Amino acid sequence: MRNVGLDVLRFVAVVMVIFCHLHTAPPMPPSALAFLTSGGGLGVTLFFVLSGFLVSGLIFGEFDRRGGVDVGRFLVRRGFKLYPPYWALLALNTVVALASLTPANAGEFWTSLGIRFLFLQNYFPRLFDHTWTLAVEEHFYLLLAGLTALFLRPRSPRPFAFVPAFFLLTALVCGAARVWAAAGGGELGPADWAKTQYHIDGLFFGVWLSYLRFYHDLEGRLRAVPTWLLLAAGCVAAAWLPHVVLQIGPFGRAPAAWIRYLGAGLVVLAAFRLVESRIAAVRGMAFLGQTSYSTYLWHGWVNVLVVNVLERLAGRCDPWLYIVAYPVGAFVVGVVMHRLLEAPSMWLRDRWLPRGEGPPAASRSEGAGRS
Repeated sequence: MRNVGLDVLRFVAVVMVIFCHLHTAPPMPPSALAFLTSGGGLGVTLFFVLSGFLVSGLIFGEFDRRGGVDVGRFLVRRGFKLYPPYWALLALNTVVALASLTPANAGEFWTSLGIRFLFLQNYFPRLFDHTWTLAVEEHFYLLLAGLTALFLRPRSPRPFAFVPAFFLLTALVCGAARVWAAAGGGELGPADWAKTQYHIDGLFFGVWLSYLRFYHDLEGRLRAVPTWLLLAAGCVAAAWLPHVVLQIGPFGRAPAAWIRYLGAGLVVLAAFRLVESRIAAVRGMAFLGQTSYSTYLWHGWVNVLVVNVLERLAGRCDPWLYIVAYPVGAFVVGVVMHRLLEAPSMWLRDRWLPRGEGPPAASRSEGAGRS
């Protein structure tokens, strides 16, 4: 059973990312424009924390059901969800690039394709595009699987005891890396901040939250806290406080990131409480949230296509029409590509590699969502 609240959160996060990549915007008050276009970083943080929370929950849930974790099976199941849609994007990029490929640039193109195929594009600034976040996630999956294989102790009363210590270590190392980069002199651009060491602690914060939920009754401990208060505190911590902390200079980079993913975690916990809803608007957002991965992959292509079509039809890209056509087109294409590629791939995954035998732990798995 899918969790409606988490799917709505996916929808909100991908909307933030979509509007962050506007090529142009209609005339509007600067505050409104800033609100519309400045949410990309927060959207990415929400995705990272949510991904860590859910993906580690799959591992914890498998251990609860079966008394062990098949790490290879976990990685293959992840691959069935992520790789076919991503490979389709790379294939389209290749077809388009072949039309203009020359002997002079052929080597560079095939090298860049290989780098993207290996999910290393976030370490090559000249290859920077929105898929850098997918590279960070892939590195996280491999590291989480390796840690599970190395440190999991099935017969121990605390089988995942490494999680809190590793999260703390990761937070300190990534915080130091952010401070070092910011204090190194020179203005760093978005491509410079795309490297995994600046973001992976947010994913492991999600792992830690999931660990607390599975093994330390986090939901029970927070039951007395109203959902609105969790959500409000999370929004303030994620969206406002980091900007205040960054005013102290390079050393603000570490605490600003920690505060942002702490806030994102509170938002995730608040959204998690909305297991289902009868409200049509909420269900509609949840439906679009289910297709957020495909929307994320293809929204860049839709962005360029909408600009080109509007310029051809009217001689210019009308900003008001663009600001409607681009996000609507991104979700339409996302839904179509989800149905064509992502959903069939996950169907094959669940048919060939079911999650495992044994009933899930109902109190911990109910409403977690399909991932």
